Amino acid sequence: MSNNKRDWNAEALEDAWDMVDNFFDEILEQAVTEPVSNDLFNDYSGGDEYHYENHQPQLDLLEAAEVLDQLDDYEETDWGLWDIREPKEAVCTQASYTFGNAVMHHWGEIIKEINEFLEQIWGACKENVTKFLTVFVSLNYHFLPEDCDGMIAACLKDVKNLEWTSTLVLCDWLDDHGTHSDLVKKLRRLWS
Repeated sequence: MSNNKRDWNAEALEDAWDMVDNFFDEILEQAVTEPVSNDLFNDYSGGDEYHYENHQPQLDLLEAAEVLDQLDDYEETDWGLWDIREPKEAVCTQASYTFGNAVMHHWGEIIKEINEFLEQIWGACKENVTKFLTVFVSLNYHFLPEDCDGMIAACLKDVKNLEWTSTLVLCDWLDDHGTHSDLVKKLRRLWS
């Protein structure tokens, strides 16, 4: 028997970033006029369908136990969702909804970070909100599992100086390391 447990919280965070990427055009539209909404179900077209299709995993009993153990802060408690099911199926259903709750929690935290970022740059670079937010989200989304020797932190350290030069330095660094070529193309197009 293997001791390699999945990190369900990391998976939920990754899924939340995938959701930001999926709804990024709508996030950009909101960002230029108001704070970005975290209400996925009412303020994003198809948000509820997207969430339920992508964040309610089919789990076996062992996976369900891991989810409930690791994500107990997000535990689904609405027993009406599983009260007429067999016990094993009920546990798996509860765990599936618990995972979805964790994704939604992380989505809310990411939207909060985006709004804090927008507050920081609003006065200095209002005319470039789309570019700056694209860079901010792209770097956080694509580099979630890695740090790239501190390059991301260096680019985001002083938001007001996050301009085309620092972005292009990052692109050059990524080219040198042969990684994330699609992101490099996107960022170069954005600042050209």
